[in-house]
This record gives sequence, structure tokens and C-alpha cells, in this order.
Amino acid sequence: MAPQLTLEPARLLQLVVSINTHDPIKIQCKVNQFLREETGASAVFCVIYCRDREDLFCQVVNQTTLPLEERLPADHPLLGGALRSPSPLFLPGVRLSELSSAVAAAAGVDSDSDSDSGGGLLVVSASWGDATQPGLLVCLAGRAAPFAMEDALLVRHVLGHVFGTLMHAVTSAEAQRVQLQCRSLLRVAQSIFRHIGDVTVLLRDIMTQARNLTGAERCSLFLVDKRTNELVAKVFDVADDAEQIEEIRLPMVTGIVGSVAASGELLNIRDAYAHPLFYRQMDENTGFRTRNILCFPIKDDKEVLGVAELCNKVTGPHFTRFDEEAARAFAIYCGIALVNSFMYRKIMDTQERVQLSNELMMYHMQVSREETDQLCAENTGSVARYSSSFTAWEYFPRDLEERRWPAAVLAMYEDLGLVHRFGIERSTLARFVLMVRKGYRDPPYHNFSHAYSVAHFAYLMLKNLQLVESRCLDDLESLSLLTACLCHDLDHRGTTNSFQVASRSVLASLYSSEGSVMEQHHFAQSVCILNTDGCNILSELPPKDYTQCLDMVRGMILATDLSRHLSIMTELEAMASGGYRSCEPRHRRLLHSLLMTAADLSDQTKRWLSSKKAAKLVYREFFSQGDMEKQMGNDPSEMMDRERAFIPKLQIQFLDDIALPVYSLMGSLFPACEEVYAQTKANRRCWQRMADICSRRNATNVQSIDVFDNERLDEEVLASDGESNSVQCATAPPGGSTVANSRLSSLRPYVSGVLPCCVSKNEVME
Repeated sequence: MAPQLTLEPARLLQLVVSINTHDPIKIQCKVNQFLREETGASAVFCVIYCRDREDLFCQVVNQTTLPLEERLPADHPLLGGALRSPSPLFLPGVRLSELSSAVAAAAGVDSDSDSDSGGGLLVVSASWGDATQPGLLVCLAGRAAPFAMEDALLVRHVLGHVFGTLMHAVTSAEAQRVQLQCRSLLRVAQSIFRHIGDVTVLLRDIMTQARNLTGAERCSLFLVDKRTNELVAKVFDVADDAEQIEEIRLPMVTGIVGSVAASGELLNIRDAYAHPLFYRQMDENTGFRTRNILCFPIKDDKEVLGVAELCNKVTGPHFTRFDEEAARAFAIYCGIALVNSFMYRKIMDTQERVQLSNELMMYHMQVSREETDQLCAENTGSVARYSSSFTAWEYFPRDLEERRWPAAVLAMYEDLGLVHRFGIERSTLARFVLMVRKGYRDPPYHNFSHAYSVAHFAYLMLKNLQLVESRCLDDLESLSLLTACLCHDLDHRGTTNSFQVASRSVLASLYSSEGSVMEQHHFAQSVCILNTDGCNILSELPPKDYTQCLDMVRGMILATDLSRHLSIMTELEAMASGGYRSCEPRHRRLLHSLLMTAADLSDQTKRWLSSKKAAKLVYREFFSQGDMEKQMGNDPSEMMDRERAFIPKLQIQFLDDIALPVYSLMGSLFPACEEVYAQTKANRRCWQRMADICSRRNATNVQSIDVFDNERLDEEVLASDGESNSVQCATAPPGGSTVANSRLSSLRPYVSGVLPCCVSKNEVME
């Protein structure tokens, strides 16, 4: 005889009326409470089957809504069998915590004692009308008496009246969820498409939106560099912000990110440290602890463009399938945005380069064949024909007649043996030098006169320090150094990097994202000249040497950016202290940078009157920029302001903080350079004496460049130099002081105003 139902029709009708809502949570709460009252179970909950994801989820236990949906696999060992079976499932003695700890906690059941109730677990299934599609499971637990068939029939009878309402509410909620997801994705798309003009900003926005969309703690975004077969990250997510750092490059096969880049498939990893591909080194380097990861590719219609890696789900124990869906949809928008951004950047670069090329073509004239032939015909001979002291440290190369400078450059290449060693045609070298001269504009200081002077000091170092003979450098490095010095300020505009950026110039548009705006441009112009017909002095080099030479020239030109010099100062001091080791590639690169800086500052090493003559040109150029800044409505810094600059003080600070430490290092590495260091210290004493004289006369407000045109003041400075220990004791700090850290704060206010050779390149205070 079949068990009899004791359910009162009036109560069931009341339940059916009460669930007239589209909220599946409210419906489940009422159904759960009704079944608890009718069966005496202490825990009742519905487990719903999701057809799209093919898994199970639970939202409510009794009348308690779970903070996060509890998701279970469709083949769950306890529930999988009941899902497609019309018969109820009785599981006596099964703990609720064995099913789910989250469900047990919501039911208020002690996981250590929930099996003592004796009732076990009752699972009743309900399906859609055709019985082929599973719908939901109703689970009852926590009753002293065992569950019986009449309990199962009661549950099934109730489900016959509420199943349709509940499942339609679940379907409606899912549709609303999808609609909200679409709206969110549209807002995300609208946001990221606003930034296609700036890849860096776009990457930051993609990371922020991905993190917000999935509830992640951190996000990293790597772009694929097909040229080097590497993954590149320039922006990292830090807390609630994105931080620009020195780019990180990883081999394409590295870790989870590399696997996703190679396969093009999403990975959802619940336990990062248990995954064999997890790259632990990143956590060790950053101190961040990764718990779980959602990593997805960003693709166009052909290939993977990048990989986004989301770490640590904040609103749950791990990333869900819903997060996977959101990530896949989001990745489509990201791919479109990145492709458009790259295309936009290429178009803008092309337009800006065309504009720059037109500007250069209008400004520069081509070198005529007559000029080249005339220079080739000149008998350069020995360098001594230009001056008997041409190879002396104190020789001031600007004293030579300007028309003879190109011939003197040819003589330096020949005297160092570079023409013979590398098979450079004399006509090619002549045309190259003339093109370089044409490539310089005519600002007061950063013109060909400065380039010629810097190249001359490089020649002095190569010759007097015997850098090649002592194997500190090889012949190719010697060629690179002299060429880099000659080209290091090509097409200089007489303004600083910060001015270029502030005025939004074409150069800033092209190079500001790479840093060292002017230095990047100087190198680009060097390559343009080398690529000009009849000007390539490197044409006879083997391909490997050609590439290496260009790489060294680029590194040397970029080394004239003062911020780069300060960033390696600690390493330079360590090298000087421990000794130069030519077998170490890093030591060779450090020496390249030091030699370039020493050459670039070499006006500071000449005798007082010559050094002061060069400084006057510097300040004329700086004050010209200051005047332009005032016209733009900006307030120039002290060294750019002809009305505020007190030049002796600025020069002393510059010598103390920049020049003297450089030549102290040179003297430590090469004893033959002590003479250069001594002369620089003597110049420092002269500037100090000038400052003292002005102070005694209450003339610290000497305006602009008046100090350069006062012959009586010069006589007084030279007559007084060395008279008293008060001047001597004010000399620069002993060699080896750490500029990069201890002196940087004092350097910021004035460094750009006093550096004749590299200040106007990249002001440290920027």
C-alpha cells in the first residue's frame, strides 16, 4: 500500500500564492521553510542544474542566502546519480559537510556531529516536462528519524506545484545577469576605446576594467613581441593603481602566461602553487602571494596579441565560470582596441615622421660634391699641423679656425688608425663629416662646435690613455665612441627635454614614451645620415660588427642623458674601486657611458678663461629657452631665468655634484687623467673666488651673463686663485662621493642650468 500524504491543500495553496514573484531567492526561502515545517528537517535547500555551464549551484539554505553561489560539478559523487534518476535518493549516515562545507555552515550544522542525527540525507529530483533535461534537486537533512518514502512523495508533490515558477524565476534571473554583463561590457568597451591613441593608458584601463569585472585583486598584462619571441609588460597593477615600471621581458614559454600565449586558450587555476606551470619567481621578487589565477588570451582574428593574468579572486575562493565568460567576452573588445591602437600609433608616427622629415629637409641643405671634393683634397696630414698642442689635455679645440674643423675630424679618424682598420673611403668619411656638420642647427651652444669639441676629447682619451692598446676597448668600440661623440647632439633645438614635452612638440610625440626625447632623436638622425648615399662610414663592416657598432653608438648617445648617468653612478664607483675588468660586458658598457659623459662635459676641463667662454654660450642658450617659457606663461627655473640666475653659484654646484665626481672616477681608473681632474678643481676654485668677490661687493644679484663680460673681474679671479686656503678648502669633495643618492636632492634646482653638454638633454628634476 502506497504511503499516504498528510499535506493540507490550504497550506499548499498558500505557498503557491506566496511565491508569485520573479526573485528565485525569495521563492527558495519560502519553499525551504515550507518543507522544513512539513518534514521536520533542520536543513532544506535546492540544488539547481545550469544547462549553459553544465554544473550545479546552490543559492539558499533554509532562509539563509549564501554569500556566494556554491557550485558543484554535475558528476558530484553524492548528487550526480540523483540528477537524472526519477527515484529519490536516501543517503543515511551522510554528513552534510561531506556534500558542502559552505552549505553545512549556512545550515548551522556542526561538521563534527551532523552525522549523529540519524536521518542522513534525502535527495529528490525534478525535471522539465520531457524528463530529458534535469532541473533541480531538493535536499533535506538534519532530522532525528530517518527519512522515508512518504517524505520523498511530499517533496515531489510540492515540487509539482512550485517547480515551474521557481525554474522560470531562475531563468529570468540568469537572463538579467547576462543583460547586466552585456551592459558592463559595453561600458568597458566605451571606456577602453577612448584611449586607443595612447597604448600605455589603454593598457592601464584594460587592467583596471578586467580587475573590476571579475573581482580580482591584481592584474598583469603582457604583450607578445613576435620579433624577440618574448612577453613584454610595461605597466603593472599595484593595489588600486597601475604603475609604470621598467619593462619586464619573459621568454614566450614562461609559466602560465606563456602557456596561454602559446595555446590561445583560457586557464582558470584554483590553486596557483599546485599548478606545475606557475612561475613562483615573480611572487618571490614582488612579495605578493598568488592564490588563484584566471589567465586569458587577447586575440585578433589571426593570432594572440597579449595575455591578461588576473590574480586572487576578492569576492570568493576562486574565479568562477561566470568570470571565465566575462573574461572571454572582454578579451574580444580588448583585441579590437589593441589592434586599433597599434594601427593608430603607426599612422600617427608616420605622419609625425613625414612632418619632421619635411621640416628637416627645409632646414638642412644637401652637401655638394664640390664641398666633398674640396675636403678630400685637403692634406690633413699630422694632427700637429692644426696645433702643436692638439694632443694635450688643455688644448681648447674651438681655438682652431671654424673652417678647418671638418679636416681636423678627418685627421683624428686617420691618426687613430680607424680609416685603415675599417677600410673607410676618404670621400665617404668627408661626406659623412660634412653631413653631420649640416645636421647641426645653430643654437648658441649645442651646435657643431660642441660636437667637434666632444669628439676631440674622445680622441684625447683614446690616444693619451691608450684605451685600445691597453685592451680597455677594442677597435670597433673606438670607432663607435668617436662617431657617437660627433653625432651625439644632431639636430639639437637648443631646448631641454622637459621643454619639448611641455610644448608638445613633434619630437615629444615621437619619443616621449621611450624617454630621453632628444637623445633618441639624435641617434635617429645619426642613422639617417649613415643611410644617406655616400655617407655610410660603416659600410665595410661585416653584418655582425655593423649591428654591434650601431648598438654601441645608440647606447653611447643615450648615455649623455644625465639621468642615465646618475642612475649608474653607484656602479661606476664600484668599478673604479674594484678595478676595471675588460672581460666583463657590463664593465665595458659602464666604461662607454663614463667616457661619453667625460667627453660631453669636457669644456669644464679646459683652462679657466676657455671654460668660462663655453659656459657663456650655455647660459645664452638657457636664457633663450627661459624667455620662451615666459612667453608661454610658464615660470622658468632659476638657471633658465636671466633675471634670477647667479651663475657662479650654479657653476660651483654643478662642478661639485656632476663634473668633479666624473673626472675623479676617470683619475681613479686612469692615472694619466689626474691632470684633467686637477684642472677641473682649479676651475672650481675660480668660480668660488668669483662668487666670493661678488658676495663681498653685495653683487649676488648680478644679472644674466654680466659675469662673463667683466675683464676686471677675470683679472681679480686669476690673481687671487690659490692665495688663501679659504678658496682651496672649498674645492670639490674627494673622489668617490656618491652622487646618485646623496647629492641628487641638492642637484635638482640647478643642474640643467649649468651643464654645458648634457643638461639640456634631460633635466634630472623631471
